[in-house]
Amino acid sequence: MMEPKVSQEEKQRVLRKVERQQDDLFRRGRIIVATIAISYTITTILMDLGHFNPFVLWLRLCLACTLWWGVFWVRYLFLFFAALSSIEALFYFLACFDAPAPTLTWWLTTIFYALALTECILICIALPASKAVQEFFYVRNTRKRS
Repeated sequence: MMEPKVSQEEKQRVLRKVERQQDDLFRRGRIIVATIAISYTITTILMDLGHFNPFVLWLRLCLACTLWWGVFWVRYLFLFFAALSSIEALFYFLACFDAPAPTLTWWLTTIFYALALTECILICIALPASKAVQEFFYVRNTRKRS
């Protein structure tokens, strides 16, 4: 059997389409990782207002920066810390319900910890499962070596 011949123009068109898809995946992955790094940093600062620890803040800022730079193994360390932060946010969220009477501060605190918990859970889902994030890390790591 003879295979149908593919013209050079058809090959170029398919190649451009694949390159556009990869560029789109990389862009979406970059947006996801930047959003995760920035929101995690902001949440860290806000969660540590009551018990400020400069070492923890510095460590989490370094993690956010290295995540943005595409250091592959940091993704798993970031996932570990996001899981720990989700447990911390869950405890704070549940502790809000021990307050005697709902006030404006109680509502704001409860909403903040609910959002922090949601953010940490989304980080734990998006980092390992997103094809766009995988493409982002792949491109960042291959550009460094070449």
